[in-house]
Amino acid sequence: MGINVLGPLTVDGPGRLGPHDRVVLQALATRLGQPVRADELVDAVWGERPPASAHKNLQSCIVRLRKVLGTQAIETSPHGYVLAVPPDDLDAHDFEARVHRARALLAAGETDRVAFQLEQALAQWRGAAFADLTEWPPARREAGRLDELRLEAQEMHVDAMLRSGRAREALSDAHALVRATPLRERRWELLVLAQYQTGAQGEALRSLRQLRTVLARELGIDPSPEMGALEQSILNQDPSLMAPQPRTGNGECPWQGLKAYDVDDADRFFGRSRDVQACLDLLAAGSFAALVGPSGSGKSSIMRAGVLAVLRDRGRSIVLVTPTARPLDALTALPEGADERTVLAVDQTEEVFTLCDDPDERREFLDRLAREVARRPVVVTLRGDRLTQVTEHPEFSRLVERSLQLVGALDEAALREAITGPALMAGLVLQPGLVDLLVREVRDDPGALPLLSHALQETWRRREGNTMTVDGYHASGGIHGAVAQSAEQLYGSTPPDQRHLLRDLLLRLVSPGGEGEAVRTQVPRRLIAADEPHEQLVAMLVDARLVTSDAGVLEITHEALARAWPRLRGWLDDDVEGQRIRHHLSGAADAWDTLGRPDSELYRGVRLTRVLDWQSRTDSALTDAEREFLERARTVAELEEQTAADRARTQARLIRRLRIVLGGAVVLLALALVAGGFAAVQSDRANQNAGRAERAAVSADARRVGLRSQLTDDISLSLLLAVAGARLEDSPETRTNLMTALSMRPHLVRSAPPGGSYMEGLSVSPDGRWIAASDEANWMHLYDASTSRLLRSYDAGRPPRAGQAWIMGSFSPDSRQLAVVLESVESTDPVRLLDPDTMQPTATRLSSPGRQPAIGSDVQFSEDGRYLAASLETVPEQERAGVAAPTYVAVWDLRSPSTPPVRVPTGTAAQGIALSPDGSTLYTSAPLSAYRVASGTRIWRRSDITAFLGVDINTAGTVLALDGGNDGDGLLVGTAEGNTVATLRGHREAVSPDILFSHDDTLVGSSSRDGQLIVWDAATGRRLEGWDTFDPWGVGFSPDHDLVYGGGGDSMLRTWDLSLQNTYLQRTSQVGGSTAFAHAEISPNGQQVVFSWTDDTGKGWVRFADLVTGAITPPGRLRTSKDPWSLGAWHPEGRLYAARCEACPDSGAARLLDPTTGELIVKRKVVGGELNSLAYVDEGRSLFAGTWDGPPHVVDAETLRSRDEPLDVPPSCCATPIGGPGSTAMVYASSGDGISAHWQVIDVDTGDVTSEGNVDVFPAASVASPDGSTVAVGGDTGEIVVIDIASGAQRRSTSLGAPLVSLSYSDDGELLVSGASDGGASLWDAATLDLLGTVYPPHHGEPTPSSTQFIGDTRDVAIASHDGSTYRWDTEVDRALDFACQMAGRDLTEEEWTQVLPAQPYQSVCPQD
Repeated sequence: MGINVLGPLTVDGPGRLGPHDRVVLQALATRLGQPVRADELVDAVWGERPPASAHKNLQSCIVRLRKVLGTQAIETSPHGYVLAVPPDDLDAHDFEARVHRARALLAAGETDRVAFQLEQALAQWRGAAFADLTEWPPARREAGRLDELRLEAQEMHVDAMLRSGRAREALSDAHALVRATPLRERRWELLVLAQYQTGAQGEALRSLRQLRTVLARELGIDPSPEMGALEQSILNQDPSLMAPQPRTGNGECPWQGLKAYDVDDADRFFGRSRDVQACLDLLAAGSFAALVGPSGSGKSSIMRAGVLAVLRDRGRSIVLVTPTARPLDALTALPEGADERTVLAVDQTEEVFTLCDDPDERREFLDRLAREVARRPVVVTLRGDRLTQVTEHPEFSRLVERSLQLVGALDEAALREAITGPALMAGLVLQPGLVDLLVREVRDDPGALPLLSHALQETWRRREGNTMTVDGYHASGGIHGAVAQSAEQLYGSTPPDQRHLLRDLLLRLVSPGGEGEAVRTQVPRRLIAADEPHEQLVAMLVDARLVTSDAGVLEITHEALARAWPRLRGWLDDDVEGQRIRHHLSGAADAWDTLGRPDSELYRGVRLTRVLDWQSRTDSALTDAEREFLERARTVAELEEQTAADRARTQARLIRRLRIVLGGAVVLLALALVAGGFAAVQSDRANQNAGRAERAAVSADARRVGLRSQLTDDISLSLLLAVAGARLEDSPETRTNLMTALSMRPHLVRSAPPGGSYMEGLSVSPDGRWIAASDEANWMHLYDASTSRLLRSYDAGRPPRAGQAWIMGSFSPDSRQLAVVLESVESTDPVRLLDPDTMQPTATRLSSPGRQPAIGSDVQFSEDGRYLAASLETVPEQERAGVAAPTYVAVWDLRSPSTPPVRVPTGTAAQGIALSPDGSTLYTSAPLSAYRVASGTRIWRRSDITAFLGVDINTAGTVLALDGGNDGDGLLVGTAEGNTVATLRGHREAVSPDILFSHDDTLVGSSSRDGQLIVWDAATGRRLEGWDTFDPWGVGFSPDHDLVYGGGGDSMLRTWDLSLQNTYLQRTSQVGGSTAFAHAEISPNGQQVVFSWTDDTGKGWVRFADLVTGAITPPGRLRTSKDPWSLGAWHPEGRLYAARCEACPDSGAARLLDPTTGELIVKRKVVGGELNSLAYVDEGRSLFAGTWDGPPHVVDAETLRSRDEPLDVPPSCCATPIGGPGSTAMVYASSGDGISAHWQVIDVDTGDVTSEGNVDVFPAASVASPDGSTVAVGGDTGEIVVIDIASGAQRRSTSLGAPLVSLSYSDDGELLVSGASDGGASLWDAATLDLLGTVYPPHHGEPTPSSTQFIGDTRDVAIASHDGSTYRWDTEVDRALDFACQMAGRDLTEEEWTQVLPAQPYQSVCPQD
């Protein structure tokens, strides 16, 4: 977030600043990082005559500035406000730093770099510094200091050009400097030197005489002795006055080639300043940033030479790692005791997916990164094609979603900077036309930056003197040929008998990714350079800058080498699977050798067979360790099981034959496709390609804008971006982004823009019909509380002078009157009674509180409605001259409103007020005091508590709620003696100005200056719920205290639902008895749920809830445990629940329970051992009973009596009934490893097995499709595996990163819904297994598992959270779009659209009525 004060104030990014905001920001910028007192800021804005509401206006400015700059950009300290942005966000600081650096470079003789630094520094000046603060002395002083530094920088720039032999360029600048400030002798000196060095000695002497004349005429003095000495040197033609010849560069190429820029290369890194700043902003906001983009887009360079270089310059320690195949070992580089200022940077994070084969180590590494974010800043780079695998790890995935910085192609201006910046810094000249040529060839390819850098490097090698030419560029091979040309030259110079060694060496450094793409791999040098020929090849590759060697590790310089060099790409494509085998073999052999060559580390079985098969058909050279590893593995395998080895070799031969057959089929298919292609009409093909390209661009934009929705803190903007993505393209990715945006604010019901585009506090009518709030132009607006729509408004009169003016309001207890007090406009009747039905003054006129004009700060009714109190201050002449005005509270008896009010003097501070229920006692906020209204005498005072304006009293009149000043806490204080009852801790900033009780006194709501809205338990002071709204000032409750209203400033009026009955995810019931149920199982029709749990004494319980009627049965005894296995099974019609009892004396017995009452119907022993599973089969007529201790039984569903002998199948853990014709079920038997299972489809009448197979997921959840053709299985891996019953074929989803606990098909079989242990309910396309979105029921603390089930024949989903809450989720995308628009409350503006979707034509996202 750039703040530019060297000229008219500008702030990078969206947001609007008013005139006062601009002044406040510039005043804070004069003392970056240091406090500026509120009084000083008031002086800067209003001068010697501030209004009475100046401090409140100042707070409004701070709120608006935080909204634009970020919530942490301005800190509140005991000594004032502090602008806490990074120093290099302020152009004045950056200018000064560059000047200081230029001084150091000039002293070191680096004159070319001095000129470059100063050109960059001076380019930031656009006019006078702090232009809006010309009358404020501190700003004048700082502006004067910066201007003097600017003059020095101009002179230093000319000096540097003269020293580098560029006198002709410097001459015109020197003339301009003298004309601008002719009394600065240094400028005359530079002009004289420039004239002398360009051969104009006479002009130089004339300039010296002119200087003498100017100084004598203007100042009456002579030139300095130094100028006299210069004149003598010219007369003597002193050779030291002549400059050296122009430099031809320092002999070092300023471009890195394929190698990424590192932390020490920051001076040579250009074109990515916006990406660098965006990452720094993300780190400042949330301590995490993820740079994501395609290979070759510059992610590593941005992180290293950009982000890390800046952080190091700020005094941060840097720990930089790459995961490699052992990512946890890489993290050992982070010291155990590293402090919070240490930055952890992870480059090439995709290696954790491409190189690490251990899923447990992968999971632990990413979880560790997520934990580190709480301790220190963490920044990572990640290839964009690995984002889908990131979603398998929820915590890390959420971090990436919230802090994603997409790295794409550079725009034209940035490309030009990346080319010309290093050239200017190195003193190189670029031939006209070269830059245009380079930009044209690279601008549409986001992965071509390393190729550009390499081409520039090769062009530099072919430069003519100090000039890089177009001919030199063409000779290098150009963007796409330079790398290949360099590599081919090296290949051609390699002796023919060693080229196969070069091929093997390079293939070890490039491994194929999951889809065959090239992934560079780090390999210890000792494994490759084991003899003289290999050592020579390594040296050749390093000299050609195609390979780097660092710390005993070799790797190719960039993956772009594999893309740009056809020969290497061809080698890799020749045998992709073979390369995977080679890389795994290399690592396994090295580990075997390192561990002392134990037999336990050898290959066996299928893996050994595959490697031997590959070895038999390749001429790849193996290292000694690899050969010996395979020989030993072969010997051990033959010794252990000769027959197994024979079978393995037979299988290998079959595989080879199958490959030949498949190869023939591929050839035939290719020929057919070619023939079809030639038959196509060329124009149609062009149209189709254009259409595909356009659709691809729209699709990419839709996904990108959807991801960006998770990066903004602006509630409405986040929702609108997600909706925009879904409207551009309805795809699994955009639906997922939409669901994520909806889940980020699960309690939000709706938003609406405030009348007058501003909201000053709010008041909710006791009957819940209306909300009243003023704008900043002296209007009071009335809103319909049920819709948030503006109904009508009251104009209290135009402010006497341009500026802001507010009104405070309060409804009478019967909601028939709205009392308002004018906060900013002086009036002899500052308090008025309005009729909410018309928003016009009522016939009741209050007597004037005094003859002098007054303004107010608060107005309140007593609970019985008889009395009305207003906090007022007079506005005498002396106050206008800067003298504090006296304040008082006027209390009217509304039975006789014409009677003058009682006046209670309260000092000179603006007061928030509350009246006791009977109106006899008055409470004021600054300091907290109690008064008897009748006499005005003070009852008690708390001098240690000064609230701003926020104070409220409960209906019983026993407790006050108030803000605690600037410490961020709220307070509950007893009314009898003023004792503190509770402290409400949790706000980041001061509670101000609103805090109040709910109508039943059970809750307290408070808002803080940064827009944090919190709801508290009034009895205990415990935080119940809270939201970061960025809507300061206001809070209110509905009469039933389910709804919370918030709003303030120029944001939105928002409605939050504590009951969650009106939200996108609608709560349908809340079951008590436990806060963490062991199981929650929903009936097949989605209308009932059974909860089970174990209490603190070890007793087990069950309870049923009807999701339609809301009826909940009393708890019933049934022993259970906390393991994830189902307690029982629902009858298909939901009329019975069959349960087992864990660890009971009669553990082989099943129980039938009535879900309407929870009572036991029948209990009977159904298996000989311990019953471990139950499932209704045969359309609910029979019950399958499984046990580990013997074969399963099938019993009658009503009587539990055995129908026949046990089934002749192995002991099984569980069964899934299958619909369709016949009576079949899929049963699962454990494989013994606990992570996979053997499945069989059996006829439950006969026990015949109709099909079987294996699945590598242990079935924690399993369900058959409605047509009985497939079964979906889920377990600990978080994946869904769909098994085709007829063929045994399997399809697999991506992992959710959390174990699954439930699965359900929609009635039409098109959708699947899953419930997971992290609480997520996820919707899937059953045909493709694409994830369509995940929602999370709200929870506090650790995630709570959720079970899911489609409701009847609808696409609504019932969710049962294991905390006892149940929800209904309408999964239709149209409802999600409509509700997101309702939550956003506005449309995306054309300006916002252009910022996020510049390539797409504007369209309305959420049309407003």
